[in-house]
Amino acid sequence: MRQNKIITRFSILLGVLFFWGNSFAQISLSINQQTIKQIIPQIEKTSGYNVFYTDKLPNLDTRKDLLVSNAPLEATLKELFKGTKITFEIKPNKQVLLFQQANKPSGNRKQVPSKLLVEAESFEPAIHGPHGFTLSDGSWNGSPG
Repeated sequence: MRQNKIITRFSILLGVLFFWGNSFAQISLSINQQTIKQIIPQIEKTSGYNVFYTDKLPNLDTRKDLLVSNAPLEATLKELFKGTKITFEIKPNKQVLLFQQANKPSGNRKQVPSKLLVEAESFEPAIHGPHGFTLSDGSWNGSPG
């Protein structure tokens, strides 16, 4: 009986922490006709998440309107990338990774020692990170923005 109470309380605590943690990523933006590449830093600033992507990503120059009010990060990104070939993954360490949507499963994925999956035809050595930094050849270049 006592064990059931402990499990119930622990479950409630986890649920509260889950919703409390996600409440910080509420986004309100009103953007008219800006490129996706211009909108990403505004989402970073508003959400506190860092967004990582490559310049080879399709549709970055697509102009979009984005109107969200107290929306979760996931809903905001879904709205932003609707109608594009861009998809995303939200990581628990306040990072968002952007990818090109795959039309079909590819056999070109290879496992490398760092456990990073790489697609041969879409690999780009320069990755854009937060605050204007670029990861190239294993070192960060740029200056805080």
